[in-house]
Amino acid sequence: MHSAVKKKAGIEMPRTADPYDELAAMFLTQPDQPGHGDERTTSSIIELLVVGHLPVRAGLWLTPYADACAREHGPTALLRLDRDEPVLQILRGADTDAVPPAGGTLRDTIRAVAGNITSWIVYAGGTATAADLVRPQPDRITVLSSADDAAVVGAYQHVKNLVNAAESEQTKLPKVTLAVLGADETAASRVFDRVNRTTTAFLGVDVELSSVIQRMDAGVRSTSYVNFPGETSPTAEDIVKLIQQAPTTAPPQTTAQPVAPVESHSADLHGIGEATDATEPTRLSSDERELLHQQSAPAEPVAQPAVEQPEQPNASQQPAVHDGRDADVQRPLVEYVAYAETPQAQQLREQQQFAQTHQRRPARVVPRPHMEVEPKKPDAAREPNDRGKPVQLASHVHDLTPIVPRCPGRERVELAVGRFGRVHLLGKEDTMREMRVVESWVRAHCELLAMACPDVTIDPAARPVCHVFTDTPAELADMHGCDVKLHVLAPVQVNGETAWYAAPLN
Repeated sequence: MHSAVKKKAGIEMPRTADPYDELAAMFLTQPDQPGHGDERTTSSIIELLVVGHLPVRAGLWLTPYADACAREHGPTALLRLDRDEPVLQILRGADTDAVPPAGGTLRDTIRAVAGNITSWIVYAGGTATAADLVRPQPDRITVLSSADDAAVVGAYQHVKNLVNAAESEQTKLPKVTLAVLGADETAASRVFDRVNRTTTAFLGVDVELSSVIQRMDAGVRSTSYVNFPGETSPTAEDIVKLIQQAPTTAPPQTTAQPVAPVESHSADLHGIGEATDATEPTRLSSDERELLHQQSAPAEPVAQPAVEQPEQPNASQQPAVHDGRDADVQRPLVEYVAYAETPQAQQLREQQQFAQTHQRRPARVVPRPHMEVEPKKPDAAREPNDRGKPVQLASHVHDLTPIVPRCPGRERVELAVGRFGRVHLLGKEDTMREMRVVESWVRAHCELLAMACPDVTIDPAARPVCHVFTDTPAELADMHGCDVKLHVLAPVQVNGETAWYAAPLN
């Protein structure tokens, strides 16, 4: 009424907050409608990646970066669209979360795991343009960069492309962050200061430092890894829409049903059978229940000592009133009845007492047997050594450079790199069975070997070569026609000293 008078008078008065109006607005206004017509109750972080100038191979850093984000934000999903088929990997998910079922579509899998994911990291591949990343309006766009000069220039160029794409699309530029990989915190801070100072001065954009990862460690914990064969990788805009439309509420957990209260029964001499059946699950253990059912007749209850009750005044003059309601209040919920001990229980108790009180005789200690060992001469040398240190087998083959890494669990098979980047496997004749396992391991981890050995060049497409050394060439005569390189390595006595002779056999 006052507002109507003020409007008629043409006077606009500042409106103060009225607690009664605010309380009425809470109940009378319409609730906020969820965006995009979905079922979302809590929003998860959606992050798009831009791979800049990184050390070694860029694809190797995506999983360690997603694991670092999972340590900070919680369960994180890494979705890679840079391959022929999309790949979804969940980092640091809860142990109780269900693993996404194999064989489903990407849309169904995202809807299935969205309730347990707090952060989504999407890499759309190198073919995605800056406009493709800005148009979906993610929560942030992160540029992965290293700490050298070329990386600083590349990071600034990526930020500039994002700014130009936002202007051409006439949309808001999402939050831009920078992640420095393969450098310590000092070098990362120096690179971030240079990039942020340049983008602020020339583009008017403040870049934030999201994370710093110095090296790839073995602490990455992947909960599940799902690929989708036969399904083409969608665009970044389609993926963001799928994530935004997926329900983020976790499936409800089943709770235990409340146990109904047990009715109390009076335990008299004539109603023991009924009272036992009703209260047996509450009063008796499994052993006592089994012994009770073995009896042919119900056991007699032991008389409890009577407790003196205080004498009430005029108790004889007051009539006794039996009210069911008062009796329920005074009577306990569960009545415990002491039964006579059965013969089986008495025998078990006596056996336990006998075992506790029985004194065992002290055991006689047998003296340790004494044996005289005849001294033996040391065996002849079985492999070359340099002042007690082993000599690598790669030194007996021309143009091979040995490398330090070995296959876990198959360390007896040595690894070396040839002149053209091919990996060579070298071992004794008793390691031929292990060489096929090491060959498969090398072909699956060529990228890690190239990163661990920057001094040599490794060709991941080249097939490894196996070398077998033996001191009995006649036993391997049937292997001369296969693809295994055979070598002889045998000791030779020269002037009373042991030397080693090595030569190829095929």
